Amino acid sequence: MERREFVRGCAATGTLLFLPGAALAEEKVSGGEIWVSLKGADYAKPYFDGSEYEDHEFEKNGYKLIIRIEDYSKPYTFELRASVGGFTPVEITSKPKKFRPTRVSGTRERRWVYKTKVKFNKAEK
Repeated sequence: MERREFVRGCAATGTLLFLPGAALAEEKVSGGEIWVSLKGADYAKPYFDGSEYEDHEFEKNGYKLIIRIEDYSKPYTFELRASVGGFTPVEITSKPKKFRPTRVSGTRERRWVYKTKVKFNKAEK
C-alpha cells in the first residue's frame, strides 16, 4: 500500500511541476498559418503592405499556398498576385476567430491554421 501511495504522490508532484511550464510555453506560441487553396492560377505570390511577403511556401504543385504569420490573434490582409499575367489580383483577410488547431501529417504537433479558397479571374482588357 505504501508503494502505491508513493507512486501516486510522485506522479501528482511531477504533474504539478510540469503543467505550469507547459501552459506558459503554449501561451507564448502565437504564430499561425494561412492555407490558401488557389484556383485558376498556380504559384501566386502574397504581398503585404506593397512588398512581397517572404515567409510562405507552396504545396500541391503550386495550388496550395501556406503563409506563416507571427500572431494569429490579429487580422492580416494579403494581396495575391498570379504568377502568370492576365489575372486580377485577389485580396484576402484572415479572421482571428476562424483559426483552428490543425494536425500536420507526419508530426504530433498542432498548428493554428486559417483555411480559405481563392479563385483568380481573367483581367478585362
